[in-house]
Amino acid sequence: MDAGQEGVRHRVVQVRPLDWTRVALFAVPALAWAGVLFWLSAQSGETIKDAEAQRFDIPGLGYFAHGALYFVLGGLAWLWARAGLGVSRGHGLIVAVGFAVLYGVSDEWHQSFVPGRSPDALDVVADGFGALAAAVALWGAGRTRASRVKSPSGDEDAG
Repeated sequence: MDAGQEGVRHRVVQVRPLDWTRVALFAVPALAWAGVLFWLSAQSGETIKDAEAQRFDIPGLGYFAHGALYFVLGGLAWLWARAGLGVSRGHGLIVAVGFAVLYGVSDEWHQSFVPGRSPDALDVVADGFGALAAAVALWGAGRTRASRVKSPSGDEDAG
């Protein structure tokens, strides 16, 4: 031991190899939902205007829709990160929101090539908030679940 390292304990971290079947199993729903978002993004401006004519004209409804759609993507990405990749809850939140925002940016870029559609930075903001809401909800649910204490009888106690 070096003179400066007396009494210093080194922690050995074992890295578990990825189970690629598990990674793929949890990736499929997130990527399938991303495919649905891609299909929606590929709809022409005329198709969107026809759909808008059939609903109420509520300001901000489009941003709410973006948030709701990316809430699903963020939740699926969080599950992929946690259960598929085995990252911590905090890292799962970062992965989920990062994935959703990057996908949202690519989605807006894709829309720039669709007739009658144009990119909107506020859509990406709504996408990020939707994904963040899902990841925080799942992070909190996991935190609550982890904090449960088993009683001596084996029943779970919410304490």
